[in-house]
Amino acid sequence: MTGKGALLFGASGLVGGELLKCLLEADELHIFRPSLLTGARKEFRGGEKAAIVLSRIFIFLFVGPLRRYRPISANAVARGMYTVAQTNKTGTFIYNSDQINVCVPDFG
Repeated sequence: MTGKGALLFGASGLVGGELLKCLLEADELHIFRPSLLTGARKEFRGGEKAAIVLSRIFIFLFVGPLRRYRPISANAVARGMYTVAQTNKTGTFIYNSDQINVCVPDFG
């Protein structure tokens, strides 16, 4: 489990003021940077749906340094966050989509 002063945080966008102060003072900071999130949504997002379809067609292009831009399911990101929260690593860690998949155990 995360220790005292640890903070598990997944975000996109800018972080301001008090939250930034907390982030910088945390003993443990895990930042998740997923690429295109796949999975069910309540609202319809046409552009996102198109991007998901295109990314599945051209998935073979997402190799090597482009692997970090492969789409990832929201469930995989959540499992990655949960898995990382169970560790006791001190420091700051940034996980891109390809690294999130690596830290998620196979739940079958």
